[in-house]
Amino acid sequence: MGNQKDAFSVFLAVTIVTAVGFVQEYRSEKSLEALNKLVPHHCHLTRDGHLSTVSATELVPGDLVRFGVGDRVPADVRLITAVNLEIDESNLTGETKPRKKTIDVIPSGTNYVESIQERKNIAFMGTLVRNGHGSGIVVGTGNNTEYGVVFSLVKEAETPKTPFQISMNDLGKKLSYLSGAIIAVIVTLGLIQGRQWLEMFTIGAMSSLGLRVLAMASGSDSNKLTFVGCVAMYDPPRKGVEKAIRDLIGGGVKVVMITGDSDQTALSIARKLGIPVNPSNHSNCLTGADIEAMSSEDLRSVIGSITVFARTAPKHKMAIIQAFQANGSIVAMTGDGVNDAPALKIADIGISMGKSGSDVSREAADIILVNDEFVTILDAVKEGKSIFYNIRNFLTFQLSTSIAALTLITMSTVSGLPNPLNAMQILWINILMDGPPAQSLGVEPVDENVMRQPPRKKNAPILTPALIMRVLTCAAIIVAGTLFTYITEMRDGIVTARDTTMTFTCFVLFDMFNALSCRSEKKSIFKLGIFTNRMFNLAVAFSLIGQLLVIYLPFFQAVFQTEALGLDDLFGLIVITSSVFWIDEFRKHYHNQKQEEEDYGTVAAMEMA
Repeated sequence: MGNQKDAFSVFLAVTIVTAVGFVQEYRSEKSLEALNKLVPHHCHLTRDGHLSTVSATELVPGDLVRFGVGDRVPADVRLITAVNLEIDESNLTGETKPRKKTIDVIPSGTNYVESIQERKNIAFMGTLVRNGHGSGIVVGTGNNTEYGVVFSLVKEAETPKTPFQISMNDLGKKLSYLSGAIIAVIVTLGLIQGRQWLEMFTIGAMSSLGLRVLAMASGSDSNKLTFVGCVAMYDPPRKGVEKAIRDLIGGGVKVVMITGDSDQTALSIARKLGIPVNPSNHSNCLTGADIEAMSSEDLRSVIGSITVFARTAPKHKMAIIQAFQANGSIVAMTGDGVNDAPALKIADIGISMGKSGSDVSREAADIILVNDEFVTILDAVKEGKSIFYNIRNFLTFQLSTSIAALTLITMSTVSGLPNPLNAMQILWINILMDGPPAQSLGVEPVDENVMRQPPRKKNAPILTPALIMRVLTCAAIIVAGTLFTYITEMRDGIVTARDTTMTFTCFVLFDMFNALSCRSEKKSIFKLGIFTNRMFNLAVAFSLIGQLLVIYLPFFQAVFQTEALGLDDLFGLIVITSSVFWIDEFRKHYHNQKQEEEDYGTVAAMEMA
């Protein structure tokens, strides 16, 4: 093998990449068991006539338990006493108003008894006593409670992969197969030509009103009260929500409301928020009872015209999410209660509240709004779209650079020329040079026009024909320019340190100009602003300084087999390598001019109509 420095450098590079990957995977797999925090650890039990405080895990059906203000209900309990008892069930139903509890038997003829909201004589595990006190018989513990049902739904629900993740996985496989095939060809040809294993391996390893009404009465006897009037309470939507919804709808996002409130209240709030609702009838609203009576196919057929869902339980929310997904939609859901957790988990994007949200909902979510502001979702959508376009720019840069490097090595190997880049130079290009500029493309500032772009189709490929053509064009320019430099310098047929230094520096400068042009797919760099991405400028500066050290510092000259270049050499290389930038600028100008002509023609046609 012989070259210990190259071997050590390859080993160090692989170790660093592996270590970084391990740390990222370890962090991504850490999770919290948050559900247990809402389950009370102790309760007041009366058994065999004796009152004691025991662990909630010791309860069995038939036990008599008591609870008061501030206690969490230890199990599902059928109430036998309820003195001014009001329980906060928001973590199960989503309703913020505490529910008044009674001991009355619910008649069997009551419509939709299955609803949690209608079971006023049951106290549910994990809910919080806000007022009064009561006692009751345990009728369900653990998984046999409503809370346990939600927990089971969360455990059984599988978090779906996003279309972007699926596309990236598919792209990764295709690139792996393609790279493996090319590397195999290069290694085979190199071995036939008598080149070393290490050299060939390194070269190949390049990748209604909404009011709540309360009746008021007075009197000394609770059975003989005098009605004095009604009080209507209004909980207004937060400031900015209506505009955020309008902007989301304008960006191609369909907004629907799912709530535990009554259908009248839900429809009224929806109208105030600007959610499209037909005021002439209630056909835009489905209740939990309606969903219960429908088959999955029936729900799928009507869900496209529904914008409001009322009186919903956890299983109804899951059915709604699954119906939208079955119709090909990408679904994001917001929620804050335990009852929202199953739906948050199966949604393509689960969004929980950071302040008011339960631990369970936060654990099931993909995104947490730390300020509990719906408006933040609009910013998240903008950021998400920007990240997607930045990833496309990143891929454009990485693929064009990688294809250029592989093509350069392949053409040299096939034609029998000595390799234009040695192992250390290739490692420098891949790890140090591509790293900082490529990563800085991912933090390109948000383009304010991004919300005007419609959502991409679910099955749309990441690598579009236009992007592939751009990648191949840039790669071809880089290969042509680098080979021109290499062949021009190697006039005597002997590869010297100057020849490889010129070729090496040519490829690096091509990388820098290519990275600059890849900051935007359609916008000119001069309109975008050369200095608007500070991280990118620092990354390029770092890379260029590093390249100068490799060329002019004696220690690095020995490691990378380079020699000093003159100012005229550097100027000539800048002229050649900037071609990839200017050609891409021309492409952007042509595309934008063509788009403006199409837009003008569309507006003119509309005015004539």
